[in-house]
Amino acid sequence: MGVGRKIIPIKIKKLKGTYQACRDRKVPKPSKKKPLPPSNLNKRAKQIFHQFVKTLAIYGLDSRTFTKAIAMAAQDSETDERLGKIIEDQGALYATLNSQGQKNVKVRPEVGMQKEARKGVWKFLTEFGLTGTAAQKMGPLKNSKKKNEFEGF
Repeated sequence: MGVGRKIIPIKIKKLKGTYQACRDRKVPKPSKKKPLPPSNLNKRAKQIFHQFVKTLAIYGLDSRTFTKAIAMAAQDSETDERLGKIIEDQGALYATLNSQGQKNVKVRPEVGMQKEARKGVWKFLTEFGLTGTAAQKMGPLKNSKKKNEFEGF
């Protein structure tokens, strides 16, 4: 999957003396405003939206810039819950009769729909570094407020 060279962090490039500012990608800073759930989300999806925002706040990613991504993940998560209840009540399989009159067991369409919803949530979690592997790649949390060791002097 990983085709091409690995990206070397800018700090390492500066230490090596190979850093060139012209090669940097200019990434706009995210908005400092907190995200608000869109009006098209239902009640449960809005609750999930707020849970995601609280989780992202730990990493400093609770920005209005990411509202659409958070809303899509909340909607997928709500869909996953709703379909999970249907599958729990009715089962993952159902029986039909084929053209010869024999019993044919099939997977419910809700199972595939739930799988797609889970994929959407998983993509969101990995994109924002909320899985174990993704968190390791991102590194430790950066504290915005560093304590001054010499403050008492």
